[in-house]
Amino acid sequence: MRFKNVCQVGAQSYDLMITNTSEYISHKNSKTFARKGLAEINMESGTHVDLLFRILESGTMKRMPVESLIFSVLDMDDGPFNQTEQITLGNFSSVHMTSDTEVVRYINADGTSTFSATQYGEERDNPGEAEKLNIMQKRRALSFLYNNVSQWQVTLNVTGPEDGSGRNFLFTGESSLMLDCPISVK
Repeated sequence: MRFKNVCQVGAQSYDLMITNTSEYISHKNSKTFARKGLAEINMESGTHVDLLFRILESGTMKRMPVESLIFSVLDMDDGPFNQTEQITLGNFSSVHMTSDTEVVRYINADGTSTFSATQYGEERDNPGEAEKLNIMQKRRALSFLYNNVSQWQVTLNVTGPEDGSGRNFLFTGESSLMLDCPISVK
């Protein structure tokens, strides 16, 4: 998947290429897309996928290392059938989240962190724009600071039975979460 102009670093826009490095099972292919600076990945419940995120010079396949990058995950919530959205990643410098976050952090033995949703959510409470998150949407958001990076790895997991339902993961660069959140250093 390649999302055009999803990353903004200063005045420069970059493309974001997301490549699965393990089996990816979508619940609804039509729900995997980019819009208004958000990338959305839909997954079948009871599955996980390993992803490689790469920053590319716009319109090329040239990897672009950047000095500093904000990578945000929005709408971390649970589904109606005991489904929980989880994301595992590492090598970030810090993570920003609200003091009353609805996401739990687990530190793994390999140094990565797994962030797990704790509250039920629906499609109607999803953010439409990263710059206009309401209080609840900020509680379900995470923003990671990466330094000197051109790529990073992420594992997405949706717990629960493989029952013909799915969940959506939303990604962006900076969001309004960054305006009023403390930093939790790695």
